[in-house]
Amino acid sequence: AGLFALEDPPKAGVSEAIARMSDAGCRTIMVTGDHPSTAEAIARRVGIVADEEGDSTCSSSAEDVPASAEIRGQFRTVTGTMIESWGSPDDFEISDLAVRPEAAPQAALFWERCVKHTRVFARVSPMHKRLIVQAYQHFGGHITAMTGDGVNDAPALKEAEVGIAMGI
Repeated sequence: AGLFALEDPPKAGVSEAIARMSDAGCRTIMVTGDHPSTAEAIARRVGIVADEEGDSTCSSSAEDVPASAEIRGQFRTVTGTMIESWGSPDDFEISDLAVRPEAAPQAALFWERCVKHTRVFARVSPMHKRLIVQAYQHFGGHITAMTGDGVNDAPALKEAEVGIAMGI
């Protein structure tokens, strides 16, 4: 009997680059096909998710302070399955939902909370990646940049204001 383990550590300089982006006022979100536990562990390791529960990048307004810690916890890592539970990409356009949240109030609330609290999206499909970019644009009013290393990332790279194809 024996034990064998592999590790695919983050590349050198990733933590420093994320810290510099944060210092410049940018928020880094991990969007990956990896398992949620793996993704969150890597996100902690490189500084995307803070170790302490009171992550200052997730601060909320005074109105939702009682529920804020619970909501932050529920939305820190969001999976593709959770996204699917609020409707498929064919059910509605994120831009329409942001303008008319009454059309699907629970879906609108889900995306508002994702934009506010989520630091890791895991087990997501290429179309989920595109929806995530749209949500940050339309629910958060953010300018988005997306990196990708494969053909499956093309829809999200095209949707973002800045699309960065890597490894080509």
